[in-house]
Amino acid sequence: MCGLSYHPDVRAMIDYWQSIHPERGLPGRQHFEPSSVKKYLPTIRLVDVEGPPYRFRVRLAGTEIAEFYRADHTGLWFDEFVERFEDSDTYRDLVEVVETRKPGWRRGVSRFVEDREFQSFERLILPFAKDGQKVDLLLIFTVFAD
Repeated sequence: MCGLSYHPDVRAMIDYWQSIHPERGLPGRQHFEPSSVKKYLPTIRLVDVEGPPYRFRVRLAGTEIAEFYRADHTGLWFDEFVERFEDSDTYRDLVEVVETRKPGWRRGVSRFVEDREFQSFERLILPFAKDGQKVDLLLIFTVFAD
């Protein structure tokens, strides 16, 4: 992820994740302290990982995420609210983060909300592993364009 030009809030989330990163392995949910990133909580989703084959379930969605998508997807699998999810760039991005155990980043336009003006965004995906090895949780942080 070096050499990319990130929004300052994305950079701050990367820095936070690195600050809680243990010497060996990945940080787990037990290392994540929401109060440390309180101002970013409205645009964070915590996503449980199952598989392979991989499925992703929204454990928690911030208020701005629910507002943008016009729905609170907490408790739902992505394939329950995104048509043809397994064919999407988002699915491929999530799987890549799980398999490489490295953060993912994308700048783009949301294609999951069909009946509205699309907003550009930056999306950061951070892997977490309770045991330090197998990714079981993703933190997805989104910065929407003004």
